[in-house]
Parts: sequence; structure tokens; C-alpha cells
Amino acid sequence: MTKAITRTEFCSAPYELVRELGHRKGWLFVYLWLNHFGQSRATASPSIEELAYMCGMHPDNIRKALNWLCQNGWVERQARPGKTSVYRTLPAPR
Repeated sequence: MTKAITRTEFCSAPYELVRELGHRKGWLFVYLWLNHFGQSRATASPSIEELAYMCGMHPDNIRKALNWLCQNGWVERQARPGKTSVYRTLPAPR
């Protein structure tokens, strides 16, 4: 028997991002988890280690994914010295 999916367990990603990251599905997971963490508030601030655990990835690959997502306009990062950075997922870049 399969478990029914409820609305709170559903996630979505912009089609353009899915197409761009088809070869790097783990990086897409990073975006989806950031989006999930930010659902209840405007921003998300999970640690690298927390994202690595949730995505099943090495922390170095999480950092690469975050850098790519920020550089390509999918995620906005606000650095906070001495604390985890705050991230906000953005709509498709123009």
C-alpha cells in the first residue's frame, strides 16, 4: 500500500530550473529544500550540514549547488557573519 500524498508533502520547482539541472538532480534537491524551509517564513536558514543530510549529499556539493543557484539568480543569499546564511528562493531569472 502506498502512502497518500497530502498538500503539505508536495513540492514544486520552476520548469526552467528542472530543465537546467536535469543532469544535477542533487542541486535541484537543494533548491527544493530551501523552498520547503522558507514556506513558513519569507527566508530559510538551514545549515550546510542539515541540507547535506536532507539531500543525501556531501557538504562540499551543497556549497557548490548553493553557489550555482545564487550566481544564476535562483536563490538569494544574505550572509550573516558567525551564523548560518539566510536564503530566499526566487522566481525564474529574467
